[in-house]
Amino acid sequence: MDAKDDLDAVADEVYGADPRDFVRVRRAAADDARAKGDRSLAKRITALRKPTLSAWAVDLLVRADPGSADDLTRLGDAMRAAQSSGDGPELRSLSAERARLVTELTDRVISLAADRGRSLTESAALEVRSTLTAAIADPDVARQVRAGHLTHPVEYSGFGPAAPLTAVPERRPEPAPEPQPASAAPDDSAARAALADAEQEAADARNVREAAEARVRDATDEVARLRTELDHAEHDARFARAALTSANEQVKAAERAVREARAHLS
Repeated sequence: MDAKDDLDAVADEVYGADPRDFVRVRRAAADDARAKGDRSLAKRITALRKPTLSAWAVDLLVRADPGSADDLTRLGDAMRAAQSSGDGPELRSLSAERARLVTELTDRVISLAADRGRSLTESAALEVRSTLTAAIADPDVARQVRAGHLTHPVEYSGFGPAAPLTAVPERRPEPAPEPQPASAAPDDSAARAALADAEQEAADARNVREAAEARVRDATDEVARLRTELDHAEHDARFARAALTSANEQVKAAERAVREARAHLS
């Protein structure tokens, strides 16, 4: 197994883990490579970027259903062929198919993430849709999606290549590392990776806060609605009690009249 295969195998494991466990799994993989004497691989593992929640969810889809990547690629090829030939009716039909496929796969992504205990916010779900759409439009994005190592969502504007895209890059075999002199500058890749992870943690936390704020707003609106319904119900209850009191008085008066009429007859 060459250096690229080694890195890909580790990336499959690291990006297959829950984002909350990413740093721990990556550190364990780097420590294992270092213990085996492969410091070059350990350094590349440490440089792997933590995925956003939406990127991890797309990675989750292609791991659970590799055929979904085939569907994206086939549709993209068909749309490019129709566009190249100027076949308007076919392109319109394929555009409708794209909308259906992206919606279907986005729903699948949301469900798969939920099965892993992760709820996608509205913004994260939109990022998933954007990435899937970009995979149809751009063959390079489709290949990266198929690899299952995305770290950020991808946006396609309709002009030129999609961007930004961050994944495990293709690597050429590297020569054996040369011994480092004792005075070599310290490797700051771990610190940079830690900073990137911290920034991503902050972004994830903001997404969680956004979802929580939305739930608070929804709950507040629901409380207000229920209070209004309660006020109306209490108002109706007061009128019903008053009507019941009046009806009781009428019954009593009628019963007295019956008794008096019977007394006169006797």
